[in-house]
Amino acid sequence: MKKSFIITFLVLFYNASLLAQDSLAIRVDSISEYQQNVQSPKYKTFFNLGLWNTISTNGYKTKYYTNNISLNLVYGRSENVSGFTFSGLYNQITKAKGVVISPFSNIENISGVQIGGVQMGDCVNGVQIGGIHVARDIKGIQIGGLNNVIWNMQGMQIGIINLAYKNIRGAQIGFFNNSEKIKGVQIAMGNEADTLVGVQIGGFNYAKIMKGLQIGIINISDNNKYPIGLVNIVKSGGDMNLALTFDDMQNMVVSFRSGGQSLYGIVGFGYNIYSPHTHFVLEGGLGAHIQLSDKFRIDTEIIAGILTKIRSSIRVGEQSKEEEEREKEILRNYDHKTLYRFVYRVLPAYNINSNINIFAGPTFNFLQTSKIDNLKLFSSHSLWKDYSPNSFKQLYIGWMIGVGYRF
Repeated sequence: MKKSFIITFLVLFYNASLLAQDSLAIRVDSISEYQQNVQSPKYKTFFNLGLWNTISTNGYKTKYYTNNISLNLVYGRSENVSGFTFSGLYNQITKAKGVVISPFSNIENISGVQIGGVQMGDCVNGVQIGGIHVARDIKGIQIGGLNNVIWNMQGMQIGIINLAYKNIRGAQIGFFNNSEKIKGVQIAMGNEADTLVGVQIGGFNYAKIMKGLQIGIINISDNNKYPIGLVNIVKSGGDMNLALTFDDMQNMVVSFRSGGQSLYGIVGFGYNIYSPHTHFVLEGGLGAHIQLSDKFRIDTEIIAGILTKIRSSIRVGEQSKEEEEREKEILRNYDHKTLYRFVYRVLPAYNINSNINIFAGPTFNFLQTSKIDNLKLFSSHSLWKDYSPNSFKQLYIGWMIGVGYRF
């Protein structure tokens, strides 16, 4: 999977921060001082109060201290913190247990809660809350605008953009989710994974290798047998079909059917040739194949659709401002003569050859409209109907026929 630019930037930023951390930890005034620092003993104190790194109660050896509580106005540096630490600008800690609050922080290992604007860490066991998070490995929860895990994650990412360079066991919830390999759940407007064992739920879902379920408007995978969406592109074993249908309401519709071996989605657009109001037809739904033999199958479909009158757009620049405002007011109050329909279809189908199939069968229809003019489109026979001054409803049995081309 091609890695996005933002992942590359964050990886470089993360590595640069580690180099910066090393440069701060190693005082290069002289070789002897460096050796002394490496071999310096560790110190412990319950409370540290400071302004900037060495300007604190711990003094110039503050980076070798273990603190229970550390409060720093600008920049805090400690070997370990076991309790609570706060910095007004930046915190740098080797190991932290407890709560860390700072606009910017760099912690090698943390067990607890990290709160701030930009947070970087090596291993995180707990919760990160803030704007941008970068971690090598995490067990716990990341909550923020941009969450990035370089290697592995067990837990949950909640944010606008969630990225995992290697593996995730758990969940990603956000606007856009990306992971190389995930065992769990992705929920977002856009989800992307090389390998998914679990569920993707979103507007757009992509998984190269899929072992689970995709639920969305557009689903793309190499091997998904059970996609649930309006448009489903399955590279291996998938089915895509362009069909022309005609039904008892005299709707002439061109529809695109796409999916796996069992489930498929439907998107259709057409025209009602009987309506006096120039009704256009829009429909979408889900279907399932029941394969009986190489030539015969039964398709069952659930459809939600709308019949509506479409008015042309305003002619901007061809009339005066007063006329344009008048046109806008007419458009706002325009009567679209809308009719809603919900249909369940049972369609026996026959494959003429590998590309062409024909189908026909009964449909169970529910119609609803608030326009009395649309009663002309209602069936003359009803299983049930309810007419009131502002709402007209009907349930009836109809039919549909069609021909499809598989490609």
